[in-house]
Amino acid sequence: MLKIVGFLLLFISLVVNGAGIKKWVDDDGVIHFGDVPSVGVKTEPATLKPLSLGKGLSSKQLSLSKAIDRRDKKAQKLKFRAEKRTLEKQREQQEIDKTYRRSKLVKGLTSKQIRRLLGEPDSVKRAETKKGTSQKWRYKKAKVGRPEVIFIKNGLYSSHRNKKAKRR
Repeated sequence: MLKIVGFLLLFISLVVNGAGIKKWVDDDGVIHFGDVPSVGVKTEPATLKPLSLGKGLSSKQLSLSKAIDRRDKKAQKLKFRAEKRTLEKQREQQEIDKTYRRSKLVKGLTSKQIRRLLGEPDSVKRAETKKGTSQKWRYKKAKVGRPEVIFIKNGLYSSHRNKKAKRR
């Protein structure tokens, strides 16, 4: 009941206020609406159309709107996946850097980082394959337990072979 009374009061106030709205054209030809026109200007009452409660969007507009929504959702998913991959790569690189700081070999170290850890290799063999470039670094004066041979694929460390103690 209170809702109905409130709606009626609102409707009556709009009708009363709408009755006082005037329309006029100034000297420059611009149309104005208001309740207090300029002095000496010819005015006429403005006719206000009620809000339309029509059918809304056409089927073409509706299908276009849905297509745009689908495109936006797909773009958001792609952006989210790209950000997730970037974060994963950053975490992997942080782990590699952490291990590197402890002077340990881990997959993903660059050849520059390996050179800093172990120094210049005594010999380097390079080979081109379908999957990229592979290198075999040999350290002849490696200590027992240290890498004697290091394998690098596409500029990143992949594996190594330690020098073993000779049996007598």
